[in-house]
Amino acid sequence: MDKRDRDRAAPADPSQNARKHGLTAPVPTQHTLTIYREILNNPEQCAASYVTYKVNRLAWEFAEAEALVERASAAEREHLFGSARADAVTIDDFRKVVLDVPAMREIVLSQTVDVAAAVAAAQEAAYWKAYWKKADLLKRYRREAETRRRKAQAAYTKALVADDPCPPS
Repeated sequence: MDKRDRDRAAPADPSQNARKHGLTAPVPTQHTLTIYREILNNPEQCAASYVTYKVNRLAWEFAEAEALVERASAAEREHLFGSARADAVTIDDFRKVVLDVPAMREIVLSQTVDVAAAVAAAQEAAYWKAYWKKADLLKRYRREAETRRRKAQAAYTKALVADDPCPPS
């Protein structure tokens, strides 16, 4: 299968990439229910209530979007400030990077005197490239979740205003 065949066979939905990372997978219902109850300011509200009432359905969608933002933000924070933090990187982290054949060929053909130093420098560069690539990806997922939350909040607010039995005069 050549590149053109792979491109044609690629899924039409680009969000499939995010699903691979688990950041756009459905949020556990219990967590969504907790947020849903907070939005409605009703700790006893049952999850089934969103089926029958439009405002509650929009509140549920808002709660799901909020939970997605929380999950994406937590993944981004973990990457930037958790175990993979930039200031916690050691030389051993760079040594775990396996260089591909073209990179190694380039080092050998460069006729450098210190091949080990050139390999170490290439490994470090590859490590940081992957680190920031993942950081950018997580940032994109967080922004997509924030956009979804903003839209859900606007729809919920609009439905609340439309449903107000005592509109301001």
